[in-house]
Parts: sequence; structure tokens; C-alpha cells
Amino acid sequence: TGLAIAMQSRGEHSTGVSGINSETCKVFKLAMTAEEFVATPKFREVVHSKYDIVIGHTRLATRGYAVNDDNAHPFLYGNIMGCHNGSVSNIDDISKKFEEEFTVDSQAIFYLLQKYSNDYHKTFSELSGRFAVTWFDVNQPFTLYMIRDDNPIFIVKIPEIDSLFYASDM
Repeated sequence: TGLAIAMQSRGEHSTGVSGINSETCKVFKLAMTAEEFVATPKFREVVHSKYDIVIGHTRLATRGYAVNDDNAHPFLYGNIMGCHNGSVSNIDDISKKFEEEFTVDSQAIFYLLQKYSNDYHKTFSELSGRFAVTWFDVNQPFTLYMIRDDNPIFIVKIPEIDSLFYASDM
């Protein structure tokens, strides 16, 4: 909750979270500020459940993309669920090459990860832009992937609760 509110400064247009464990994967996202979002019963349900991994995002709509629930992160493509801070500068090339329409440039990342069976080397070799990306494969509920290029990811380990937290701001 505190991390979502702290990251609201990165974007106030929408907020979302997704949690996964060996039994289930849930996603909840809305076009609202993190402060409003964390007050919803559905948010509390996700973060207070027994998930092994929880990812979240606060979004600033860039490049003219609409502010709505569908355009909020995390995005699910097949079995790939993820969040992206940054921009995909070759989104038009990706759209044409694969004959896919994306309402948010970040969707291309998770589309390619799904298409290439989570081969992140192949995926990111086709993408240009700035990235701080976190994602998981719902078929691997105990593995969180992170990659960055020109955008930060800060990670802190809290041994007392055996947890890692990450954010785009220190």
C-alpha cells in the first residue's frame, strides 16, 4: 500500500496490481490514482491474499494513449503478466511486423514475451526504447523476471519478513 502511494508520483492516471501463487493468479487495475485505488476492497483482497509474487504499477498516460481501465498495467498476454516503466520507441514497427494493434506501447513487450515463449533475449532484441520491466509467467508462479535498460529498478530485501520490494524510484 505504501509503495503504491509512493509511486503515485510516477503516474496518477491509473493503478494496478497482480498476485500469483501456485493455485491462482489475480489482476486488478483501474483508471484512478494510487491513493483512491488502495482504498478499494478489491485492492485489499489482492494484497492481503497469500501470493508469493505481487507486481504493481502506477501509470502516466503518454504518447496520447487513453486513460481507462484496459490501458492500466499489469497486462496479461496468454500466460505472461507484466508491468513496464518507460517507452517502446519502435511500437509502429512491431505493430506492422506482427499485424497487431496495441493501445499502449508497453503491451508490445508482453505480446512478444508470450509469442516467444518467455524468451526475453529474443524479445528485447526486437524492442527499442527505455525499459524497467517486471513480469511473470503464470506457469512458473515462483519466478519474477526483471530487466532494465536506461530506466532504473531499485530493489530492497527485508530479511525480517523474507521479502523483496522494487520500484522505479529510490
